[in-house]
Amino acid sequence: MSFLSRISALFILCVAALHAQSTDRLGWSSYLPGGAYDIAVATAVEASGDVWVAGHSYGKYEAYGPNEPYQQNNAGASDIFVVKYRINPDGSSTVLFFTWLGGSGVEELADMKIDKRGRIVLTGFTSSADFPLAGDAFQPVFGGDYDVFISIIEPNQGGIPSLAFSTFYGSAGREQARALAIGPTNNIAIVGTTLSDEMPGVGSGAQPNRRGNADAFVIYFNPDEKGLNYATYLGGAGTDTAVAVAIDRNNRIWFAGSTGSGDFPLTSNGFKTASDGFLDGYIACVDPNQTGLDSLIYASLVGGSKSDEAHGIAVDANGKIWVTGITFSEDFPVTANAAQRTLAGGTDIFVSQIDPLREGPAALLYSTFLGGKGFEFVYSFVQMDATRFALAGYSMGGTLPTTENAFRKTAASPFPDGIVAVLNTANAGSAGIEYLSFFGGTNTDVINGISFDPANLNSLFIAGYTQSADLRTTDGTTRPNLPGAPNAFAAKILR
Repeated sequence: MSFLSRISALFILCVAALHAQSTDRLGWSSYLPGGAYDIAVATAVEASGDVWVAGHSYGKYEAYGPNEPYQQNNAGASDIFVVKYRINPDGSSTVLFFTWLGGSGVEELADMKIDKRGRIVLTGFTSSADFPLAGDAFQPVFGGDYDVFISIIEPNQGGIPSLAFSTFYGSAGREQARALAIGPTNNIAIVGTTLSDEMPGVGSGAQPNRRGNADAFVIYFNPDEKGLNYATYLGGAGTDTAVAVAIDRNNRIWFAGSTGSGDFPLTSNGFKTASDGFLDGYIACVDPNQTGLDSLIYASLVGGSKSDEAHGIAVDANGKIWVTGITFSEDFPVTANAAQRTLAGGTDIFVSQIDPLREGPAALLYSTFLGGKGFEFVYSFVQMDATRFALAGYSMGGTLPTTENAFRKTAASPFPDGIVAVLNTANAGSAGIEYLSFFGGTNTDVINGISFDPANLNSLFIAGYTQSADLRTTDGTTRPNLPGAPNAFAAKILR
């Protein structure tokens, strides 16, 4: 057999092996229409099992759903896209809804959720002074540079009426929203990072002024009422971010991020009240029914002696706080029942449960590393039931302790490969890793969003971006973008 024949045979065997290890674990996978630069950011699943995917794109394709879209075309450089799919038993999908949303500048999506009325709530940031507004916008004028946008789409309406609410939020500097949460009465909290002074509504917040280079911010409102209910900065003299948010049953706002400020505001009841790393994760809580410093009811660092970042947060039914992120710290605190008790690589994911009614080390109820020999990052975190949490992001340059039911047990490339995990915190040790899998092709793949079918916890939905031309799909789609440009994708994994 010639050298070329041997290589060809080996290639065929490798492709067949990769196909064999993943075929029966993929319920649906699709490249999304592109042609330029496309990022899928978030996914959400209805009770019916239909799935929403949203992101931003520089593509110029027309809206392609059966509905009358709010906006037929991309109106600027990049616009938001929102699409709803019905997944068919044969692995194909049917588009039920599609619209663009944006102005003549740049829009980037940060997060998407479904509210209790079945409406699609979106947030991100925009440079467009002509970004579409609707309803009782509490800020109808563009502040400058980049502003936050908050928009609500009513999918049962068509055309112009489908944009039920849309507003700017921001001042003359730069605001970038990073996450949103919807509370018990459809009230909405948005968190992010700002370089602006004199942001609207912060005068009665826990911190009315920006203190450092960049500060975290929190805003809170109900779209069915007029006006902004609460807003505040939070930060010290350095750079501080907020990237995740949750609302508890008492309508208090819990949020998480990272701080490089030695004087970051902390409360005495925190789990960790002194920094010993270059960058620390933090969790904080504000009560929007209070004013001034009284509204800051909890603020604690999370981390070890090196750099740590908090990327996700959840509040369980018992009022305990779950936080995830990444850590470089070998001494990141873990508990005896951890799924993984040591740092395995350059960075690992961490997942921790904290009781805010306890102080100091006693507040840490559960904590674990999750990772392999390379670098792991987490971008999405969602609570599935009382003890299970799904998370997604990417891994680069290493191996993972993947599970037997993994879609893909090994990385497909030396580049970032998507990862999907389900952690069951009721089980101690490695049994707590209920699911852990790679997802991707032979180039860069990053998962930005994860959700699950509420009727079937074994069905996970992911969305992100890929530079791989060989991502496995079930609907026959192929990569529409030129090499080098990311392409949005979405998939359903059966675990």
